[in-house]
Amino acid sequence: MQNSILVNMGTDGQVSVYSENYFAEEEVEPRPFIKDSYILCGSSLCGGRAYALLADFFKQTEKAMGVEDVDPYHIMESLLESKEEAQKKK
Repeated sequence: MQNSILVNMGTDGQVSVYSENYFAEEEVEPRPFIKDSYILCGSSLCGGRAYALLADFFKQTEKAMGVEDVDPYHIMESLLESKEEAQKKK
């Protein structure tokens, strides 16, 4: 648990870290955890929205090019897979 970080991207984005010390700043939320420890969380509300915005960009680009009925999420998934494959080859 110590020296760990969790990054979660879904309908929002969140970064969480374990801490034995209480720490609060404007963009850090300390959440109670076990044995007088805390999970420090930094959250945004744009994770899923950013992904949807990218999908909308692909839809608009397809339409401008005269292409329709292409699933932008499928394109985005293919791009992620090709990037992962390229990184494996390094």
